[in-house]
Amino acid sequence: MDATNWTRLDAELARALDLDGEERAAHLASLDPDLRAEIERMLEAALADDPLLDHPEGAVASLGEEDAASGVNEGHRVGPYEIEEMVGEGGMGRVYRARRADGAYDKTVAVKVVRRSLTLAGSDVAARLRRERELLAALDHPGIARLVDGGETSDGVPYLVTEFIEGEPVTDYADARGLGVRERVRLVSDVALAVDHAHRRFVVHRDLKPSNVLVSAQDDGTPRPVVLDFGIAKLVDASDEASGAFPLTQTGMRLLTPAYAAPELYDPGKTVTTAVDVYGLGALLYELLTGRRPHGDGAATGPPTAEPTRPSRIVTETAGEGPLADASTRSRALRGDLDTICLKALHPDPARRYASAADLADDLARYLDGRPVEARPDSLAYVAGRFARRNRGIVAAAAVAVLALTVGLGSALVSLSNEREAFAEATASADRAGEAARLLRDLFGEATPEAAAGRGDVTIREALDRGLDRIGTVEPASLRGYLLTVLGSTYLDIGDFERGDSLLLAAAELLKGEDVAPSVRALNLEGLAYNRGFRGDHRGALPLVLRADSLARLETRIDSSLAFEIALTASATYRGLQQPGEALEWAETAERLVRASAGPTDRGRALTSLARAQYYNEQYDEAIDTSIESVAYYEAAEGKSGPSLALAMSQTAHHLLAVGRLEDAIPYSRRAVAIARDVYGPDHHERFLAMGLLGQLLQTSGETAEAEAYLDSTVTIAQALPSAQTATGMSMAVSLAQMRKDRGDYRGTERAGRIALRIREQLPPEATRLGELDAMARLLTGVALHKQGRPGARALLNEAFDVMDTFEPELLAAWREDPFIGEAERALRSLGGRT
Repeated sequence: MDATNWTRLDAELARALDLDGEERAAHLASLDPDLRAEIERMLEAALADDPLLDHPEGAVASLGEEDAASGVNEGHRVGPYEIEEMVGEGGMGRVYRARRADGAYDKTVAVKVVRRSLTLAGSDVAARLRRERELLAALDHPGIARLVDGGETSDGVPYLVTEFIEGEPVTDYADARGLGVRERVRLVSDVALAVDHAHRRFVVHRDLKPSNVLVSAQDDGTPRPVVLDFGIAKLVDASDEASGAFPLTQTGMRLLTPAYAAPELYDPGKTVTTAVDVYGLGALLYELLTGRRPHGDGAATGPPTAEPTRPSRIVTETAGEGPLADASTRSRALRGDLDTICLKALHPDPARRYASAADLADDLARYLDGRPVEARPDSLAYVAGRFARRNRGIVAAAAVAVLALTVGLGSALVSLSNEREAFAEATASADRAGEAARLLRDLFGEATPEAAAGRGDVTIREALDRGLDRIGTVEPASLRGYLLTVLGSTYLDIGDFERGDSLLLAAAELLKGEDVAPSVRALNLEGLAYNRGFRGDHRGALPLVLRADSLARLETRIDSSLAFEIALTASATYRGLQQPGEALEWAETAERLVRASAGPTDRGRALTSLARAQYYNEQYDEAIDTSIESVAYYEAAEGKSGPSLALAMSQTAHHLLAVGRLEDAIPYSRRAVAIARDVYGPDHHERFLAMGLLGQLLQTSGETAEAEAYLDSTVTIAQALPSAQTATGMSMAVSLAQMRKDRGDYRGTERAGRIALRIREQLPPEATRLGELDAMARLLTGVALHKQGRPGARALLNEAFDVMDTFEPELLAAWREDPFIGEAERALRSLGGRT
């Protein structure tokens, strides 16, 4: 049996072990016949009588100092713990109430003895659990059943000891006492804070469900929800990967409960992250509020691929079955914020859920306090506030003015007046300005609530797509070219770089006439230059942006907002061309243009550009100070979670790393990721960049498990996102391949390496660092193929060394100091050497 088939078999066995009765039968019935027959054979062996777990009256006594004939009665022990009675049983083993019997202390505890049959998973299970015991001992929270002790029986069977919780499953507790909506929400909020405590110590539970959350009464009568079974959790810890311990979750040995399991837990190849527990918390909340599980029992249908029915709707479909009041009352209580919170936590895409359990707890607290919640549907009204992040002078003035009309902003008339003045000045035609404004208003009018009636929420992208057809009939051609420039620039702003570039190119052809104002042509060229630079073609961007600057200067009165955009793009272009002096000059020009009169957003953008230029000029302390100043401006403009703030936070983290302040850098990067997850969709390049940087920072800090999780998510995004097909995207795929190689996962190394090479095919030859990334991607993929005994290794390794032959001598010498290069050379020699 090959490794792939064994991984699937391993995963399906684990899933079957965690189910009982009808659920297990339904799951087995969903498998193909050959796989089902193999699973049934292994189940028979796994569930056969075990001398320790199935006949404890003999086996437990043999482990202690008491008479073997007295069964599991008081006085018989597992290690130093007296067994009192069995209180639970599951796929992992059995749980006993016990007391410490050696005089160290007198306290009731729970002893979980692991099934011996779990040795099917491999010989390192005991070692793995020992490591888990050591790290889980650091969990100290009133909402978590504290790990007390652990060990192995004389037969080598592991056991874990936790505090004993006298309580009821959270759903039973709430139903028995007739708790209302607010009391149920408060219970989940408390559980979320406990889970967040574990996450901050790199522990993921993976199996949150009502039976693993018991509620007991505190001395003052208030409920205390406690999370159980962290003892079989997934550790997101760097040392696990290097220790050689058996990685239960990464080989498919995932013990999950289908009705509460996040979709990614069904895929043994997926890295487990804290997002699985956010999903589990959402499932708890959903069941407490509706009396129903989000997707039924989940036993035979496999992983959920869509959001569940809204809680406010499901209670009307199951009248009389829920735990609360009549259907209409329940529906009103759940409609709105609680619907949105539940669906965000239960989103099939991990990246669309809450960034952390703490964020979910915070939103639940907002609901309880009567404050607006952070979760919301991605409608036009929501994204309008962050629509024109890159304010492109007169283009953004027009778009924002019209958009303000559609969403009812109080300053709409003033903005429209400003837009008309800017457009009239640019085109020297008040009539054309009015026509453009009317067309733009019609375009964005597609997304007003009235126009969208019956069609659900309309996004910015949908409004833009529908408006494109209208522009084809606009006359004269110069006005059509201007409007295409507006739309092309806007597509760039929302991350659709392919569509934006094609529209800008089409507009450029229409703007060649003599009647076109120089500033309009400059605007078009600046947009093209920006996109070329973003894709890594800085040489192609340079003549475009310099021509834009020349055209802008032909105007009698230079538009300062257009000059500002040109200066920013010019600075970025020179950075890409590794000409730091020129980059700094243009960044300083941009900062001067907005220093006195611009709002905080453009001040923040200017400082962001200046900080980058300072960094490239090795002015690291100045770059850090400037980046931190940009953060303050963005916070003034956007609050604590604006889109531009994510970029500024990431940049600050990057600059802190340059001076060795890694511990200071990571919190900035984590905040950037949290903001990006909240304000951007899953297919936005800013989110991709923020997550990738955090992954690389964590990799540098040695937190490899969490780093790999972020890089894996980032590379997954990169494969589907055109704007991520850049040298940056390639570098993230290479980083992921390196991490997988370091822990001996050569199949994973090959996959990441091939992704990097596919991105390479999309890049222009001038892309920054392309040679180094190209060589490393080929080396990693080639070595991975060699280790697996698969064809193609020699060709890739030969190509890699051919690329290295083009390196400057100093760079080549530095590379040859890396032991991995020696490993690759030995692999190539074993395959016959260079051709």
